[in-house]
Amino acid sequence: MEGDATYGAQDPDRVRRGAVNMGSFSVTIRPEGSALVFTDGGQGVIGAYDAEAFSCSVRMRLLPPILAVESNSACGGMNVSFSGLYRRGD
Repeated sequence: MEGDATYGAQDPDRVRRGAVNMGSFSVTIRPEGSALVFTDGGQGVIGAYDAEAFSCSVRMRLLPPILAVESNSACGGMNVSFSGLYRRGD
């Protein structure tokens, strides 16, 4: 699974100033039923969520047709977050 997120990319002034923050993750992990949880840290990828980790930590739950995602604040630059409700695009 891979994820990319930005903060400020939709603001032309921030883009012009080079003030766009970016974040990403790339992990290989199997979901458990409708849930996927990981922390990508110094010891590799572990199947646990840690809101206090200094490494990217994410938990997801598929609630069709919605994917609910929560991430800590360590998946990229300032204000970058993967947290939210996602729906498959057509």
